[in-house]
Amino acid sequence: MKRFLIKSTILSAVFLIIGSIVYILLLPQYYHPVLWSIIPFFYLVTNILHYTLLITIKNHINKFPSNYMGFNFLKIIVYVIFAIIIVFAVPSQIKTFMVNYIIAYVAYSFLEVKEIYKIVKRKR
Repeated sequence: MKRFLIKSTILSAVFLIIGSIVYILLLPQYYHPVLWSIIPFFYLVTNILHYTLLITIKNHINKFPSNYMGFNFLKIIVYVIFAIIIVFAVPSQIKTFMVNYIIAYVAYSFLEVKEIYKIVKRKR
């Protein structure tokens, strides 16, 4: 968990630095404060899910595939609810928000799947 937490913190810091440069210096016309909610949201959800999956792997490796699918279903529901709330709260920023949201989703999902795959491979 510690290694994953470090990697997700580094990923978040990189996104925040890049976001600051892009939206404050290069594209200020697309900047909106709601964009700063994306990274903490993904950081929190991804780390909670990863911790929960580690507990599942440790205690019930045979139940891992079904638990993984269930947790990912819940994660997607939470992601969709968050996106809908933001889109309705700030409709003028839909395009900018969705581009950032999809980039963050892909990056955090890649990190999560890569790390879980390594752990499951070691356990089996």
